[in-house]
Amino acid sequence: MNNSTGLTVNDLDRVNDEMAVILQPVIAIVCVYMIIGLLGNPLVIYYYGCSVKPSPSYYFIVAVAVFDLIICCICIPLEIIDMMFSYKFPSAIGCKMFRFVNYFSSMGTGFVLVVIAIDRYRKVCQPFKTQITMKMAKTIIFIGCFASACISWPIFVFYDIHAVSITSVPGLIGYDCTTVREKQYKLFILIFNGVCFLIFLVSIITLTVLYIFVGKKLCYLKRFRFSTTIEKPFKNIETRPTTSSGVQSHSGRFKHDISSSPKLIQLMKINKRTYTTKSSVYNPGKQNAKVSFPESTQNSNKKPPLLTEKTFSTLIRTYIKEENSLNNSGQTDSNVISDFADSDSDARNSKHDFRNVRQRRLIHTKKKIRDQYIHLKKYTLLMFSVSLAFIVSFLPYLALMTWRTVVPQHEGNLMTKDQLVAYNICIRSWIISSVVNPLIYGFFNADFSSFVFGRIKRCLFCGSKQKYETNSKQESSHTA
Repeated sequence: MNNSTGLTVNDLDRVNDEMAVILQPVIAIVCVYMIIGLLGNPLVIYYYGCSVKPSPSYYFIVAVAVFDLIICCICIPLEIIDMMFSYKFPSAIGCKMFRFVNYFSSMGTGFVLVVIAIDRYRKVCQPFKTQITMKMAKTIIFIGCFASACISWPIFVFYDIHAVSITSVPGLIGYDCTTVREKQYKLFILIFNGVCFLIFLVSIITLTVLYIFVGKKLCYLKRFRFSTTIEKPFKNIETRPTTSSGVQSHSGRFKHDISSSPKLIQLMKINKRTYTTKSSVYNPGKQNAKVSFPESTQNSNKKPPLLTEKTFSTLIRTYIKEENSLNNSGQTDSNVISDFADSDSDARNSKHDFRNVRQRRLIHTKKKIRDQYIHLKKYTLLMFSVSLAFIVSFLPYLALMTWRTVVPQHEGNLMTKDQLVAYNICIRSWIISSVVNPLIYGFFNADFSSFVFGRIKRCLFCGSKQKYETNSKQESSHTA
């Protein structure tokens, strides 16, 4: 520092302390961010990495949580140091590493969120195409880290300890960790910020378009009502007895129900096929009668949606097979009953038990379809919320970074105290995405919330439980 004007180190300390006092609200807010992130992100990593069954989607969640934890462990403490030493940042190497880790983690998080959106789109809208496997997920995460490092390396050139003229004290020079202000670097810094902003804009457009397609497909699927009850049969088919005596003695015995539920009609529309069953009656002179399922007028004008998940398609084919088998069973058993009239009651009881088993299997299949849809919708909404939080948190930061690059003077010389507080809160808005993600996981995932509360209860009551056991042992030893 130049002391020709009679200024001393104490003057710089005084100005630095005054700025630290002004930024105390910002420091307090950032400290709260850090505490929440340090508590929440390790729980996310442990839960999705160790407690649940591994899957590519969970690998991506763990990768995002690791990037967020790096920000909470390295970047946020250095942000606090930067605010406490606004004019006396202690280390140039620390400044460069601080900014590099900041850009690296943010780029990596954005890359993984885009991949998650692509994965959601392929699973919902293109279920029969090749999906991301576990090995592919690990490779994609590695590529994302490498790409983030390649994009962020100019930070080592553009950020340094920069001399700042303090206008409140004429002639006083401070030192801040910021972008270099020399004219020869200004064009390159603008290009770098432009590239970062372009990447951010492309990411926003990609996320928006993909989640719009996914949302439309999920709304399309919602029309398919996943009922867990079997509809009542609406048509009775009476088989024709072989003789006139059979008409008198067995006129009411050979009525068999063929259940044609509206849900099955929708499924037949989806697959664009007509399902028919043939009722074989023991009659050598007659051909097999063909029985078709009529469509109800209520559903004839509706256009049911196409199911998209591969799992849904498999379960629906099983549903149709079971429904047809259930309908055919009554007709097939009619031959046996007509041939063995003496054991008619036993045959009808066995047929009733068989139909009950079929009905239970159909209910189980429909429940699986409904559960798959609910899980798909919840996970998609979860990752959409994480992506939205990432986008919203970075908008103020990028806007202010562009402004700071264009303006040559230090912000401390241009703003009032209130404006400085607002400026420092907004320019650190990118931290919010790293902190709010565990809260989003807890809100949308009830299992994760139960896991977190269980760990909290275990930590809170572990000490009291041990103390209680120690006291009980002492009392038992005294009584002995």
